[in-house]
Amino acid sequence: MGIYLGLEILPMEIEPGEWNDFYDQALELARTFPLPLQRFTGEERSGYHRFILTRNLESRDKNGSFFAITGDARTRQRAEQFMVYRDIEYYRRRVHNRPPKETGQDRQTAYLSDILFREHDSVMVFNEKTQTHCYHDLIWCLVTLAEDFFPGRACADGNLDAREWAHCRQWLAKITGKPIRKPLRLDAERLFHVLSQRYSGMQLVQKTEEKLRGKSAAIYRLLAAKNAPLLDAWTKNCLKENSPDTFGALFACFHILEGTGDLYALVKMACLDPDGPQWDLERVLSIAHAVGAFDPEPTATVRARSFLPAEFLPCYYRIRSYFEPEEASREIAGMVGIPVEKVRETLQKLQEERPVTLPRADEGNDVRTPGSLEIPCPAENIDFLRQEIARRGRNWDGPTLHGLIAPMAEKKSIVLTEETWQVIDREQDPAVLAGIIGWMVCCEGRAGEKAALELAFSHLAEIGEAWRNGRAWTCPADELKFDDGVWWVEAQNSAN
Repeated sequence: MGIYLGLEILPMEIEPGEWNDFYDQALELARTFPLPLQRFTGEERSGYHRFILTRNLESRDKNGSFFAITGDARTRQRAEQFMVYRDIEYYRRRVHNRPPKETGQDRQTAYLSDILFREHDSVMVFNEKTQTHCYHDLIWCLVTLAEDFFPGRACADGNLDAREWAHCRQWLAKITGKPIRKPLRLDAERLFHVLSQRYSGMQLVQKTEEKLRGKSAAIYRLLAAKNAPLLDAWTKNCLKENSPDTFGALFACFHILEGTGDLYALVKMACLDPDGPQWDLERVLSIAHAVGAFDPEPTATVRARSFLPAEFLPCYYRIRSYFEPEEASREIAGMVGIPVEKVRETLQKLQEERPVTLPRADEGNDVRTPGSLEIPCPAENIDFLRQEIARRGRNWDGPTLHGLIAPMAEKKSIVLTEETWQVIDREQDPAVLAGIIGWMVCCEGRAGEKAALELAFSHLAEIGEAWRNGRAWTCPADELKFDDGVWWVEAQNSAN
């Protein structure tokens, strides 16, 4: 499980000069981004492999020049690395190396130029996990820029709706100097239009849902505006695929209500129509109540948290429409042909069974409360290491201890910024270097541990001074605070 972003292209339809222009603008976009982005790399040092995070995003390998991004230096959040090569031939070779496609498929797609119909001719530039870390926003901008550069020849994919993206689109338009459309897979209407070149009717709606990377509510909204009979058929089909007491039923009803805003049409199709699933009314009302149809307080859209997609959070399923319970009771009772008191009692019962504390609509935000980090001098560990080195006839000095750091860092797969490695390389105080070794020995590879190591190592000079003065070092509070919801504004303000 994870949060992915991908970019698919038709490399045979993109000229080398076009791709070079895209590469240059994409790299400049990354360098202009409000957060200092990083690339993961490595080097040999003292006979051992050292893992490095560098702010120099561009490099070369056997396939030529490329740039890569794995996270950012400000939040110290990173996940998988996204790479883009400058030479379009790198991607064309991946098409040439495939076995030939079937003749029947050739005939089917000969008249269709859009990338959605030419999977055999397309390749993924990347398709990696961001886990919703902040650099997700930059990758979102890159895939959106690619679609703008190569309409019909490039397509963004993955969890495009995992984080708020409106500000990304605005920033991208500001940088490029022109309006930028949202990715095709987030635009149900455009997607529906493109796919209508091959499909129609229920199959067209099905293919649109398969390709869409936003909420399915957008499909119901589109059909409500364009094709009422198809909306009716599609809605009933989706309802009949689920038992009324399952999460599938909850998800389906949520998207129907969010897309159409019509509770009464849902009741009609789900309970009354003979070609519908004919669910029990109380169950439909229970679902409507669960997704907030009778809750007057507006709710915000919930986004993903870490590797967990937003749709796994209960508060994600809260519609924006509100139906006044008394009015709804009268309307539904008239439709079904039962006393209004019975519907009123059902809604009252559901309200009484409601949990005292409901999930907050903003609980998907990643907010860390400032704490404190204090690092005392590990005198006992330092003395133990000093005795071990003396027992082996080695000197208690910088070169000896640096010789121990290199293999330990490789063994523990310690990843640090190049600036932090430079600080470590310059450090010659045996006590500070012994502290580094002790921290590395205790590191078990958990993400929090590695982040704490990187934070401590970046303050080695201050730590050493504090220890020499007989006191613990305390980390500045602002380095322990990170609010994922406001980083973009803060970063741009500091840049200005």
